[in-house]
Amino acid sequence: MDNYYRQIADLQCAVERLRTLQEKQGTIFDKYFPVTVRYKPSSSTTGSVGKDKMVSYLEELEETGIAKELEEAIKNVNTIQNRLRRMEVILQGVEDISGNDSLEYKVISLKYFEERTYTLQQIADRLHYSIDRIKQVSADIERKIKENYYTKITQ
Repeated sequence: MDNYYRQIADLQCAVERLRTLQEKQGTIFDKYFPVTVRYKPSSSTTGSVGKDKMVSYLEELEETGIAKELEEAIKNVNTIQNRLRRMEVILQGVEDISGNDSLEYKVISLKYFEERTYTLQQIADRLHYSIDRIKQVSADIERKIKENYYTKITQ
């Protein structure tokens, strides 16, 4: 389970990095395509052509390296998600063989990896446990993730 918790922490970090890059991309986009439009008086007889905004936007993405970083971040998130799916299949198989269903695994899968994430109350209802027990298990999971991963990379 320790490696599984590390993978979850890796995924959370990778997703945050992706969000940061997407925000930077959005800032650059807003620079070239603001929400409010400013009209400039122009004459059709001058024949002058300005540089295309989309080309300028794409050039800045390339020059700053955000385009390449975004591509790498997306690949990283997808890779980690695939690893987690494979680990989940393995863990599910271990649970089925041993007959010992792990409440931690069930809470993690409902909290993070289902098609939609569930609240702790919804998890408690689905698994037929009290909300207090689910909160306790969820807190243990978060503690393990922080102890086993975050403290090691910050030191």
